[in-house]
Amino acid sequence: MQAVPSMPAVPSGPRSGAGPPAVAAVVDAAGCGPARLRSVAAALGGRGVAVVGTLADAERAAACGLRVVASCAPPLGAVRLARRALLAAIGGPRPYGTLAAVGPRAEEAVRQAGIRRDLLRMELPAPLSPLPRDAVRAEWGVSPGDTVCLLVTAAAAAGDARKALDIAGRASYLGGPVVVVAHPGSARIGHAGRFANAAGDAWRLVLDERAAEPELLASAADVGLAVRSADGPEPDEMAIAVATRAGLPVVAAEDVPGADALAPDRRFHPCRPNVAAQRIRAAAASRAGSPGA
Repeated sequence: MQAVPSMPAVPSGPRSGAGPPAVAAVVDAAGCGPARLRSVAAALGGRGVAVVGTLADAERAAACGLRVVASCAPPLGAVRLARRALLAAIGGPRPYGTLAAVGPRAEEAVRQAGIRRDLLRMELPAPLSPLPRDAVRAEWGVSPGDTVCLLVTAAAAAGDARKALDIAGRASYLGGPVVVVAHPGSARIGHAGRFANAAGDAWRLVLDERAAEPELLASAADVGLAVRSADGPEPDEMAIAVATRAGLPVVAAEDVPGADALAPDRRFHPCRPNVAAQRIRAAAASRAGSPGA
């Protein structure tokens, strides 16, 4: 994995030479899933970025193809508390320049630096081939008749595993056992595990790091569920887009970015988990009845 400096690597003073600034964009990697990061990397074409986030966030961004030249983790996650460090990371003031920003904290950092924001045109990244359905379901211990529900989220901490288990529990009463597959870093994963342990075989929780890439598991899962964490990072909309592109029907809470692109019967109000459970069942049944399912 590419080495990433934990302190700003870009000088804060005036630049010499006629070349472009080393940093072309600021990226809030905490709220970006791998698909969004790959899309940003393609749009930038090798130009450097400064990451707002931890060293782990910066390393994850680098692994997705971004050329990370600096990173800064604001104290308590508050950009206003790290203004000088962020300004140094992006290379100092740019009275006549612009800078792209990806994610809420990145936008705030650019705004506080007094730099005009440049729009970065991004498209869905190249698709990933789904993993074989039967082999993956065997790894998960899925039995015939089980419905597999994948927690679709951008960065892992943006998805709420406990909410997903609550909806899965309700869905199990409508048509049999439900297996929820979530990333180990999902929000409230401990609460979700305790809730699953108390359910017997009615609903189960499976942890799989590959859930960070919904496309990889789109064939193995029967339906996707997108519910956001109240305390997690602001999620991006690309996770839903790549999951549906791979053929996975996704049911999403209306407050999740990207949910507005889904059909009305695939969305639900965040305070109506019973409606979510019904739509999970309907979406899974529609896929089971489609050719090639």
